[in-house]
Amino acid sequence: MNTTPHPSDFNRWIIINRFPFWVYIRTGRPVKEFAKSLLFTAFPAFFANRIEYLQWKESRVFSSKEYSFCNSIFWKKIWRNSYELALPITNTDATKFSITPKLAIVIHAFYPEILSEILEKIGQQHHFQIKLFVSCSLESEREVYNTLIMQPIPFNLITIPNRGRDVLPFIQMLPSIKSEGFELLLKVHTKKSNHVLKNKEWKNDIFKKLLSKNHIDRYTFLLAQNPKIGLLGPEGHILPMAMYYGINATNVRWLCKKIQLPDTLYPKIHFIAGTMFYARISALEPIMDLHLTQDDFENEEGQNDGTMAHAIERAIGASCLKMGLTIVDTTSEMNSIKCTSTLNYRFSP
Repeated sequence: MNTTPHPSDFNRWIIINRFPFWVYIRTGRPVKEFAKSLLFTAFPAFFANRIEYLQWKESRVFSSKEYSFCNSIFWKKIWRNSYELALPITNTDATKFSITPKLAIVIHAFYPEILSEILEKIGQQHHFQIKLFVSCSLESEREVYNTLIMQPIPFNLITIPNRGRDVLPFIQMLPSIKSEGFELLLKVHTKKSNHVLKNKEWKNDIFKKLLSKNHIDRYTFLLAQNPKIGLLGPEGHILPMAMYYGINATNVRWLCKKIQLPDTLYPKIHFIAGTMFYARISALEPIMDLHLTQDDFENEEGQNDGTMAHAIERAIGASCLKMGLTIVDTTSEMNSIKCTSTLNYRFSP
């Protein structure tokens, strides 16, 4: 039995300032991480009570030698601002569609005014069975229901308290999705990250890459024909955990221990920023099996980072690794499977 304590049990951290000063440094993420390493290594006593320092210490388990400034591979990655992940996938003959997939589309409609935009993009472009699994707050239930009944796709609608953001309702709906025989899903939500200055551009970029015309067909068939693909995310939004841990390292490490991910795989964790993606249900089973409840999530206080929802955003990549599956991006074609990880994420504050 795994007895790893919940992060809420860790009372040894004193939070002096939750907003890091290096947000204001006008340089790329690799240079910021290098500066943090220099400062934290040289003056540990000075930073000892800062949550950023403590999270940095925890995050070292997600690093590898390739992230060393003494490594030539690292400098090549910085020069290109990205790097390709090695994918153990044999490309599939696009003519062999022996599987007729069906797709669950999971939507957290916290902002009902954006739901219509998502439904319009989904439209009638699919050529297989689709069902919507929608969550919303009790206050917006009537508005969301009235929007859903105006479109032809069958749906389930649940109401949830404003806790756990789009992540908790997603986890709660997964067992029902699986029990109805869906093996593939598309997860989207009515995104409004108000702490990001480019929040509208962020949402539009993700929607364009996941929901543009014919994309639902294309990516669903791609996953159906490639059983080693666990996650498919929007190109440019796949990040290495080793650099984009924020103040989530402890929670992510706790989740990795709970799903019993081998320590050797920690440096291989990449995640999809924004938690919108296509997925194979089996890639999410380690997270499902944790049976997380509302009590595992913080009260909503407009937090920009450091919540259990932010940790699960990252740990979904660990869940995929645990199942021996891989993550790819939207540049993938049936005969060319790819995944590029971004070092300088333009939507990160």
